[in-house]
Amino acid sequence: MGHIQADLDVNDFLLEKRKKSFANGLGPCANSKLANMYFALELKKRLEGTDVFVSVLCPGMVRTNILRYYTHGLSDSGHV
Repeated sequence: MGHIQADLDVNDFLLEKRKKSFANGLGPCANSKLANMYFALELKKRLEGTDVFVSVLCPGMVRTNILRYYTHGLSDSGHV
């Protein structure tokens, strides 16, 4: 679901022209998820007619402490 928040600009992969709020938040993560999806779709097209199966998935949130300091958008229970 992270790709939904993406705002991918192929002319600004390094996010140098973006507002700091997008570039320093979850924007880069969302963009990378969307870019991976585009890559998988293109790979699928290029390998059409072969025995190769292409898939892409987003594993979603997993139980780690990676967002321990991120509080924006979390409920009182700490869940997104």
